[in-house]
Amino acid sequence: MASNFYTVKTLFRSQAKGRPKLPDRFFDPDATLLEERIQLIKAKSRVEALKKAEKDAREYAKRIRYQNPYDQDVTLEYLGLNEIFEVEHALQDKTEIYSSSRIISQKTSVSKIAHTYLNKKQSLEHSKRKKFVNKAYFHDQN
Repeated sequence: MASNFYTVKTLFRSQAKGRPKLPDRFFDPDATLLEERIQLIKAKSRVEALKKAEKDAREYAKRIRYQNPYDQDVTLEYLGLNEIFEVEHALQDKTEIYSSSRIISQKTSVSKIAHTYLNKKQSLEHSKRKKFVNKAYFHDQN
């Protein structure tokens, strides 16, 4: 049986644990960070692709351990959630490698769609992301 390509989206949650050192106005004690990761997987079947992706997701989550600028321990948890999409055509320029659709109200505005599905608000939340930055790479710009 020939191998096919699949894209598998896996979901992760980063959490900061421990008492924060010198929390500033950007610190949100309730915040967690949701990460969507999409990988191209070569496999002989959907089942094999999912097994490979889930194994890699668990290993990826175990590798993510660091301290944030607030001296909290940040860990990543694989949520065990995934979506799979088979790439049905040869890989080349403009090949669709992932597709997802949702039923939404026709009254939903374009700005709401952008905020919900494309993270357009990310730039406004940039300062809140400090909680999830590895302090080894962080340079405070305040």
